Amino acid sequence: MEPIYLVEIQCPEQVVGGIYGVPEQEALTCLSTSHLASRLTLRSNTGGQAFPQCVFDHWQILPGDPKDAASKPFGVVAETRKRKGLKEGIPALDNYLDKL
Repeated sequence: MEPIYLVEIQCPEQVVGGIYGVPEQEALTCLSTSHLASRLTLRSNTGGQAFPQCVFDHWQILPGDPKDAASKPFGVVAETRKRKGLKEGIPALDNYLDKL
């Protein structure tokens, strides 16, 4: 799952056109690694008069299969397991089932 944020941009009415000058793809990455670049583009397009604010809205399921090495969910799972010091790969369900 990934967090989805609402972005509110406050600015004077005369610079609203500068907000629409920010490429849509750049605007959609408000919290990724290019977040700072997006803010700088927005501020430069509006003469430093626009102030974006991100507020958490909801969680969204990442599209793709976490078992497929080419998918984004696989990358998220791999990074998380590495960060937490767990073994690579998704463990089998049998590891978690009770055995009598």
